[in-house]
Amino acid sequence: MSELEKVPGKRFLVIQVITKRQKPEDISTELQEINQLVETYRGVVSDEIIQRRDNPHPAFYIGPGKVDELAEIIAERKDQKDTGSADTGKISVVVINDLVKPSQLFRIEKELWKVDPNIKVWDRLDLILNIFDIHATTTESKLQIDLARVAHSGPRIYGLGKTELSRQGGG
Repeated sequence: MSELEKVPGKRFLVIQVITKRQKPEDISTELQEINQLVETYRGVVSDEIIQRRDNPHPAFYIGPGKVDELAEIIAERKDQKDTGSADTGKISVVVINDLVKPSQLFRIEKELWKVDPNIKVWDRLDLILNIFDIHATTTESKLQIDLARVAHSGPRIYGLGKTELSRQGGG
């Protein structure tokens, strides 16, 4: 049984970064596409945040102020009762609709853990890999997805060394 089948109807917060070179119709198309990907994952988009930014922030991809805004939204929703509506209930996953460096995703996730230690931060590729994962049936396809996930998540793995690998010290 996959993680998705255990927790149906995860709530997503989608972040779309816009540059001044993008046309308004391109933005709405991209938002529709990411919403369809979330639906394919059997999730619900509860919020969309749009940020105008010409260059990615080196630490967070989105600006530090936007990270604070995310933390506020997640804190508000953390204690809300789930009424079945897309506008209520705890947010499980934040998805940035772009290809983001793993270290930037990790930094955002680390900031949001202060509010909710169970929050996940994905980029578009993470969402697609998770969709493939829930639909994979053969052992080979599952292994290929795991390989792609490890190749993509690179720097996020270093967080494991604090507890799981703490006895691995060397001299």
